Amino acid sequence: MGKRVQSKGTLIWFAVCAAGIAGFIIFLIRDGYFLGRWQNKTIVCDLNGDGTDEVVKLAKRRAVVSRDGVCLWQSDDGWNVENVLVADINGDGAKELLVLLWKRGSYGKYLPFWEEENDKEYSQHIFIYQSVENRIEALWMSSRLKPQVVSWEITEDNLLHIATDKEEDTVWMWDQWGLERVR
Repeated sequence: MGKRVQSKGTLIWFAVCAAGIAGFIIFLIRDGYFLGRWQNKTIVCDLNGDGTDEVVKLAKRRAVVSRDGVCLWQSDDGWNVENVLVADINGDGAKELLVLLWKRGSYGKYLPFWEEENDKEYSQHIFIYQSVENRIEALWMSSRLKPQVVSWEITEDNLLHIATDKEEDTVWMWDQWGLERVR
């Protein structure tokens, strides 16, 4: 009889621990922890061409742009920033900030006319920002990326090379209003 009570207590302890671990894993999934290949980096560059460097810092899935210790821009709280690049992607002579991120919903607050509501799932996006009069402003923001970006890099000729989760190696360039696939 004593063994049954002891094994019942062990079983209850095991169930409580399993529930706690499952709850923690669900929390991590809901927070987007397993979505990306999270980077931490600091890039020092002159985004607006005024001769003063800005600092782009990516840490703990959050991106911040600052100058002389003053924050010019930071990623939204609801975003999980996977990676950032700095390059003159649009060929205007000034560098832009490219942000690879995960957020809930395929679109922003403005939906395409054919959509009635935004979805609630995490999706991957590329957002491009430019420096305008000491502010960082959105230049272009993609909808949900399909397939997903596994890695990306900018070449010297400002082409964006993207490797996808479908084992595609693609090349993108700026075309008047956004990124266009060229290969």
